[in-house]
Amino acid sequence: MISKTDYITYLKHPAWLWLRKHDPDFLPTPDDNSQAIIDEGREFEKLAEQIFPEAIRLDRNDYADMQEWADETKALLEQGVDTILQAAFLYDGFLCIADAITSDGDAYTLTEIKATTSPDKEHICDLAFQKTVIEWSGFPVRTDQVLHANKEYLRNGEIKLEDIVMFTDVTDKVNKEVLNAPEKMREAAKIAESDTMPSDSLRYVGLGAAGEYRDIFYKLHPDIPEYSIYDLASNKGVGTDKLIGSLEDNDVKLIVDIPDSTKLQAHQQDQVRVTKLDEVIVDKEAIRAFLGDIESPAYFLDYESINHIFPPFDHTFPYQQVVFQYSLHIMQEDGTLTHIEYLHDTSTNPAESVIAHLKQDIGSTGSIIVWNKTFECSRHKEYAKLYPEHAPFFEDLNERTVDLADVFSKRFYLDKRLKGKYSIKKVLPLLCPELSYKTLGIQEGSTASRSWREAIVDGTRPDRDQILADLREYCGLDTYAMVAIYEKLKELIEVRA
Repeated sequence: MISKTDYITYLKHPAWLWLRKHDPDFLPTPDDNSQAIIDEGREFEKLAEQIFPEAIRLDRNDYADMQEWADETKALLEQGVDTILQAAFLYDGFLCIADAITSDGDAYTLTEIKATTSPDKEHICDLAFQKTVIEWSGFPVRTDQVLHANKEYLRNGEIKLEDIVMFTDVTDKVNKEVLNAPEKMREAAKIAESDTMPSDSLRYVGLGAAGEYRDIFYKLHPDIPEYSIYDLASNKGVGTDKLIGSLEDNDVKLIVDIPDSTKLQAHQQDQVRVTKLDEVIVDKEAIRAFLGDIESPAYFLDYESINHIFPPFDHTFPYQQVVFQYSLHIMQEDGTLTHIEYLHDTSTNPAESVIAHLKQDIGSTGSIIVWNKTFECSRHKEYAKLYPEHAPFFEDLNERTVDLADVFSKRFYLDKRLKGKYSIKKVLPLLCPELSYKTLGIQEGSTASRSWREAIVDGTRPDRDQILADLREYCGLDTYAMVAIYEKLKELIEVRA
């Protein structure tokens, strides 16, 4: 039997579907952070169902098997029931459980509920599978739509269902996808029934699932050598996965063996070059010019935030990155360093307190140094929009912001050990090995976000004080790490403070 989840898994990678059917225990299980996201998605779907107040909801636990569930669905539709939630359709070994199906004259409207703020390609493929099975079962579908969160919703008091959700008609996109869905569905069924796993090559990744599938791929191939072709960095996943496939066909396994004639993206060319040379390449003039533009005092800034589909406070919107903490290391022209931080510790909207402290702690002159400025600058733009009285302050911050990661993303500093990546957790061990996140109670942003939410917003963590201490240590290292990398770069180019 092929469910819609099986079908989507097949589209992500055929080998993934085969493993799901033949060796499910091999597949990785969600960690605590991933499980929290899954749980919130289910919570949203449960709430969104209430937009159909007169609907009949079916539950798998009420039926002995899938066929009985599908028979009950068919009987209710033939009786003229207006809307059914969790309606089951089973045809020729293909099963779909529709979130909602609603009568529309001589046809039906199919609704998929998704904990997102807009439909995406995966949702279209999901609906195409459902529509195919439902129409094979004898029920024509006229309209396909996604019920999702309204990104324009701004909370004011209790969350109102009719305001936080919205419908998007995707019928035209689904109809286009339906043209090829039956063939893909039958291919998925063949793979699921096969005794042999299909090729696990990265070239067959689909639906933007390269990151997810790589975890499975590396588990399938635990003996992949260091600096293999699978370490090629990419900002265009599909293109790189196809490239890796062609290299596999030519029996190229290591980056050092990639032929010079191979067509590579610019950053990959540099990655291959530095790997083949096996030496650190430093563009001192470029780094000198970059650091020369930094004005004193230098403010090394980092935010921690939560983002959830349900706005947690008044004046927040779905999936807003709500900043609850910042760390600020301030370096004067003479090299004097001070540390200031703010951590919100009550279950209230942190925005006004964060803004007040930022305006107190950051002066009107000097560079704001961050790592990956897209995140910080986006938060400043949100603050400027939500709190227009503070817009000039945040517009000024963005004008003064310098992205320290540019030294590595623009490849002024090349080291094969970075493998083409430039996150601070990749760079820090190379330039400042005396500093490490590995001994901290919280070691990355997703855990920081979830821990603060559980300890402060939900109040479900008995170790609240320890969480707050761990958050201070983690966020503080984020900014001190930038200071240390900045100092190391100055040493490399012999620039005095």
